Amino acid sequence: MQERPKTEAEHLQELVNDPSGSKMPTDRQRELARVFAERAADQWPIVCELRAIGRNVDSIWWFVNTAESYPDAIPILHRHLTIEHILSTYEGLSRALTVKEARGIVCRTVLDIFKRRMENHQFDDSGIAPAGGELYREYSFVRTLVSNLTVTADRSVSEELKQMHTDPKYKPFWKLLGQAYRKSLKK
Repeated sequence: MQERPKTEAEHLQELVNDPSGSKMPTDRQRELARVFAERAADQWPIVCELRAIGRNVDSIWWFVNTAESYPDAIPILHRHLTIEHILSTYEGLSRALTVKEARGIVCRTVLDIFKRRMENHQFDDSGIAPAGGELYREYSFVRTLVSNLTVTADRSVSEELKQMHTDPKYKPFWKLLGQAYRKSLKK
């Protein structure tokens, strides 16, 4: 059985602990290790809950990258979408919940979060992501939310999606909102 690859944080710790001091980490490596540690700490309560139901995962991103079905994890992932987390955790949760098993379960929550985020940010009408920085990360998360709706929307949100699909406030996401609306009409 193959060993799990080292995380960036583990690799950085090896560099720091190198007795010769010849492998001192760069500033970029230190920053990456800080970011990875922050993300792991933020996800830890979710990981613990998932392990309690028999899901032996180290990260919520496992759900994003698996073809395996996980209906038992949907309620935990959904609940954590409504609890305070850092942006990368929210994005991972939204992506992990972009599965047919979550259809009708998460769409109201996702739509409400999408609308709140859109109230707090102005994005270019072109639908082109802003370059770099915090606004880019926010745009990426908001796009992840509306992409989630293209899979999870049901009739409970269809009228709202129909209205949003032509509302100038949501223009950067009209195409995805249209897809979500059409999906919401299917059984």
